[in-house]
Amino acid sequence: MLVEQTHDVAALGIRNAQGKPLRFTDTRVDEQARGISIKAMPMSLVLEGGTGKSYLANLIDCPGHVNFNDEVTAAMRLADGVLLVVDVLEGVGAATERAIQQAVQEGLAITLLVSKLDRLIIELKLPPADAYHKIAFTIEEVNAVIRTAGGGNTANGTGNGAANGTAAAAAAAGSTPLLDPVL
Repeated sequence: MLVEQTHDVAALGIRNAQGKPLRFTDTRVDEQARGISIKAMPMSLVLEGGTGKSYLANLIDCPGHVNFNDEVTAAMRLADGVLLVVDVLEGVGAATERAIQQAVQEGLAITLLVSKLDRLIIELKLPPADAYHKIAFTIEEVNAVIRTAGGGNTANGTGNGAANGTAAAAAAAGSTPLLDPVL
């Protein structure tokens, strides 16, 4: 999506061999064929801010599978922050947990993106209230790993963690939440 905002992809007609839109950071033949990232791949985009000022965003697409953890570690050593993508149905797996721990160890800011929300309605056919609770649970899973990794100390009301991951609990404890549901 960011590439489409910064480049005229439709006019260029960029497609892979099967006629599907190109996966820009999956440059290897086996990555394109399998639809997964195997090697970390950087990409630089010039994005326009709300005031018209341009910003350079250097992104590194890292593999999500635990077998490629070395790629994630190397990328985090170069990064200023982490965009952590968590599938709402899969939740926090071993690779995600390791990525969170690495980000906390490196002192990186974590921005959480809960993906595939449509699967809650299309596949599971959950009513809105249940979908909300599943999303909140996924966020709390991430918070728990951050707390375990040392990203928040809730025992004495210090740090940036909340006992149950809510803004109200954090305010009562005199701290701020790690990640809080915003819907």
